[in-house]
This record gives sequence, structure tokens and C-alpha cells, in this order.
Amino acid sequence: VFFFTRKNDSNQHITAEAASDSTTIESEINNNWTGVDPNTPVANYEEIRDSDLQVHASKDYAVYSLQDVVLFGTGEYAIGKTGSMKLAKIVASANKRFKNGSFIIYGYTDTVGKIEENKTLALNRVNAVKAWLVEFEKISPDRVKVNPIGEAGSDFSNSTEQGRQKNRRIDIVVKNSE
Repeated sequence: VFFFTRKNDSNQHITAEAASDSTTIESEINNNWTGVDPNTPVANYEEIRDSDLQVHASKDYAVYSLQDVVLFGTGEYAIGKTGSMKLAKIVASANKRFKNGSFIIYGYTDTVGKIEENKTLALNRVNAVKAWLVEFEKISPDRVKVNPIGEAGSDFSNSTEQGRQKNRRIDIVVKNSE
């Protein structure tokens, strides 16, 4: 169940909340998305010339990464105008390279705060990105899965602000539908 709120000004926002069993979601995703390596080599897609976007890709999939501050305010999950522009670039690239491909959105946090709060924040953020893709890019909800990792996916040290910032991100994996 999704609830949307939108402002009608130039700072258009979309917010999504979902009630779901994240354990079931993760099991389904892990079964269907095996073989996606986050350490895939960096890709130099000509349509992605944006220092806020990092792309790693193989012939079968691409991993588009964005720091959370590009999409959301601190501790928030509303997508603003800048985040919308970045997501639109990702979708344009995905459509070019993986026409009618499937999407999975991973949400990561740092370890500041309580584990449950970070997991909820990650869930709200991945659902906000999914809702944005469905509403603004008209991507079928059946083509988009979410996986709120939270702080469990901390790849960098949480003892420094730089490490925490790198951990706070959204990864959007796009691959050809099977």
C-alpha cells in the first residue's frame, strides 16, 4: 500500500510509505537477483556524465549508485527536484541499455542511530524511489523490487564522517528481464 504526497511548486516532492514484511521481500529478491556483484567494474556510459552518479556494469546488468544526500534530506525520504533529475538520468540510461529491464532498489544507511530506525529509513527510501519510478517514469510496479538493507550493508568505516557518507546511498540495479 503506497501513500503519495506531492507539492505543486517547483520543489516537487514525492513521499511513499509502505507496509510490508521486509524479510519476505529480501528472501524473494535474493532468490531472483543472484549473481549481481556490486564490485563490477566502473562503466563509462556517455549518457551518464554526472559526478553524483556512479555506474558499475557488466553485459547483463548495471548498478547505478547515488549518495542519499542527492535524493533525500538528512533522515528524510521525500525525493526533491534534484533527486528527480538524477533518477530521470538513471531511467534514460536503463532504457537505452536494458529496454524493459527489471529494477531492484537497495537502500543503505550508516550505523548512526538505532538499527530498527535505520532499517525503517532504508525501507521508506527504497519505496519512495520505487513510487517515483512508477509515477513519473510509468515503469510497471512488477518490474521494480526493493531491498532495504539499512546499516547491515555498511561497506565503509562508520568511524569517520566520510565513511558514513559513503554508506548512506541508494543502489539501483537494472538488468534484462528473464
